[in-house]
Amino acid sequence: MYKTVGIISRPRREEIAAVVPQLSQWLGARGIKVIYDSETALCLSQPDACFTREELASKSDLIIVLGGDGTLLAAARSLGSNSVPLLPIHLGGLGFLSSVNQNELFLILEEVL
Repeated sequence: MYKTVGIISRPRREEIAAVVPQLSQWLGARGIKVIYDSETALCLSQPDACFTREELASKSDLIIVLGGDGTLLAAARSLGSNSVPLLPIHLGGLGFLSSVNQNELFLILEEVL
């Protein structure tokens, strides 16, 4: 169902930067193309699929948001008129809007995919 997944994050936090490569490999092993917003691409050694958040919204079937409530709200604003689903993974300080944490990431992704 999901052929292309976008990843949006705030990789200045060490734990978020560590999750992105692992998540990318996991999705790629399942035949899913992974694209990134320009900020997330900074934690990759070869960021070849990098777009603005607005472009990412129009090129993705699903967007995974890694971070706190601020990152989720910023990602939602960038969607514009695109109706792509967001999967928020709580890795930030505040997480009132996200019910999935890092420990549940791959389990939830299995269910979503």
